[in-house]
Amino acid sequence: MLMEEEKKWVARVEKRRAAQEAARASTSEETNAKHTEKESENYECSSQMVTYKLTVATGVDEDAGTFDYVYGTVIGELGQSQQTALKNAGRDSYHGCVGEYDVNCKAPLGDIWFVELEKRNYIGDDWFCRFLEVKCPDGSCKRFPCYRWFVGNVTIRLREGSAKKIKDEIAHDFLLHREKELQERQQMYRWKAWRPGIPKCIDAKSENDLPLDHRFNYQKTSDFKKSVHSA
Repeated sequence: MLMEEEKKWVARVEKRRAAQEAARASTSEETNAKHTEKESENYECSSQMVTYKLTVATGVDEDAGTFDYVYGTVIGELGQSQQTALKNAGRDSYHGCVGEYDVNCKAPLGDIWFVELEKRNYIGDDWFCRFLEVKCPDGSCKRFPCYRWFVGNVTIRLREGSAKKIKDEIAHDFLLHREKELQERQQMYRWKAWRPGIPKCIDAKSENDLPLDHRFNYQKTSDFKKSVHSA
């Protein structure tokens, strides 16, 4: 009787083990099939993508680099690219860095109008960007001057660097960009009134109330302080 029970138990164990192995093999086949299908989709997708080369230049001062996250989007007359993390192997956006990144689009963007940069806090590290360049698939290249500090979580849209008069603007988007810049500057550069209608000085209690772009840099400030102490 005991031998029969042992045989039944062994048979059940072997049957369960066989079922587990069959299930494992089936799962492996399904996983491989999904991976193959996904790879095929990715290849198909990548073969249809249009790639723009985005070059980003960080300031050369020691405190110009950042550990925060930086993203870029290329915007043209026919649409815009995917938002792309500006990240290569190793550290990016250190002082003096000039990095090149692939920005993918589902279709050509036509004439390139803007590049949008976004910085998101990781450790809350300010970043100074000098300029950007966009190299198009046809080999043409456009340069976007920046020379600004990115403080905190901020998004800045830059237009191509060719100087133009308002009457020469060919698209409504450029006029909206001009208007937004004007409103930002009017908010930034305000005057205290000495008497009604008579300005006194800029509306700021100290230099720390001014945007970082309009203060002396760290090295210059240090030189001033050294000069004061040595005087």
